[in-house]
Amino acid sequence: MLALLGLCVHFLDMEGNYQSFLLALPEQEGTHAGVNIAANITKIVKEFELEDKIGWFVCDNASSNDTCLEELGNIFGFDWRQRRLRCMGHIINLIARQILFGQDPDAFEAEASIAKDVKRELLLWRRHGPVGKLHNIVIWISRSPQRVQRFLKLQTLYSDNTPLHLVADVVTRWNSSHDMIERAVKLRVAIDTFIDEVQRKYDDYTAKIKDSGRIPRPKGHKPPPLILDDRLTREDWEVLTEYLAILAPLKEITKELEGQPYHGNRGSIWEVLASMEYLLEHLEAMKERYEFHPDVHFRTNINLGWSKMDEYYSRTKESPAYVAALVLHPQYKWQWIETEWKEFPHWIIEAKEMVTGLWKEYEGLAVEDAIKQVQQPHQELSGFRARLQSHQHTLIVETSEDDYECWISEPPNPAILNPISYWVENRRRWPRLARMALDIFAIPAMSSDPERIFSLSGDMVSPKRNALQAETVGAAQCLKSWDSNGIFNILRAFGTKGGGDVELEASTP
Repeated sequence: MLALLGLCVHFLDMEGNYQSFLLALPEQEGTHAGVNIAANITKIVKEFELEDKIGWFVCDNASSNDTCLEELGNIFGFDWRQRRLRCMGHIINLIARQILFGQDPDAFEAEASIAKDVKRELLLWRRHGPVGKLHNIVIWISRSPQRVQRFLKLQTLYSDNTPLHLVADVVTRWNSSHDMIERAVKLRVAIDTFIDEVQRKYDDYTAKIKDSGRIPRPKGHKPPPLILDDRLTREDWEVLTEYLAILAPLKEITKELEGQPYHGNRGSIWEVLASMEYLLEHLEAMKERYEFHPDVHFRTNINLGWSKMDEYYSRTKESPAYVAALVLHPQYKWQWIETEWKEFPHWIIEAKEMVTGLWKEYEGLAVEDAIKQVQQPHQELSGFRARLQSHQHTLIVETSEDDYECWISEPPNPAILNPISYWVENRRRWPRLARMALDIFAIPAMSSDPERIFSLSGDMVSPKRNALQAETVGAAQCLKSWDSNGIFNILRAFGTKGGGDVELEASTP
């Protein structure tokens, strides 16, 4: 099995053009300790000469990522805690697992992954109530082509709709438990009927044995199918329906944030705090609604989910990027923070200090550096355009006012929907603050791009291609990403007979 390290980059040039692509996909040799990962990333950063262009890191919640960023901070000279951002998709997935499986879901998954036989696996999942029982039913039916065919056939007896397959939950796929439950609730009649058939067939078998008076086999008669112990009762279906309502907002936020922030209003870092507030309010409402639910594990798990959400909300205070993204959004500025955190005034004070500290890093930039545009290297400017560009700095009126103080003194503007366009248009008025804003609005809320890369790489290394080397897989995925994102044109580079020179076609970060 190949161990790959996916490193994607995201940035905006001063014209507001968003770029996001796979920079490198090297093999991660040795242990996956943070120091080893940092060594690999350091090599890539130096190879592409990005030492002075490092911004923030969006990654999952593994502790090895903390160690990795601490090492990178020591090498490249930045405060790793302030640059360490957490993927919202991974956070939501952790919360969902707490709600569904309770305390220490990781330990349960580890135990389930090493189960020695089907019986042990079924028993492990059955401990987790209706969700575990449903998981067993879905897997049991899906493992046999004959069972799948019968299940699809049953649906045609009760509905004219096109038969649907069951959806299996996979821990590494976000929202898969929600999707499993949602599909199962829709196919409840077919599932119950299928289990009834299994029971009836076994009852017929035992009745024939009894009527025939046959002597049992040395090991006894055929035992009942294990899946019968996973029959879902009416109460189980009610709990599953309640879980569906609890998980629905988590899926909603995942879908909202998993895109790329091309316009700054979908999948951008500024939406993280607002999303967390939304989910906390939802889980608090669920805590009150199910405070006296008869299933103690059900209500306990909801509390665990709320606690996990609250834990990661608190960790956002370690980086100024989350608050700064809202403060630099023309619609919100400090108003959102001061409204939502009015019961925690010390949070507001700390946040303002951190954002001011971040601004100090940009405040001293020379104007030319602040407004410098990243040009596409394959384009040559005409004499007229080149002359205009050479005098850009003369078009900026320097004032003694602090850009940031001037900015926050103006009231929010609810009419501005696209913060990226706003800062591009105002970069001559506030050049340094615009540079800071465009750097921040390039940050995605999730690390979904590397996840997609890993899935694509896994599909590439099929059973018939299991001898592919990591270098080949990495090169193929990088070329695909660069071509689809306009980094260079593969047909132009390699499409002609005899090949050709690779021609870059996009801004560099």
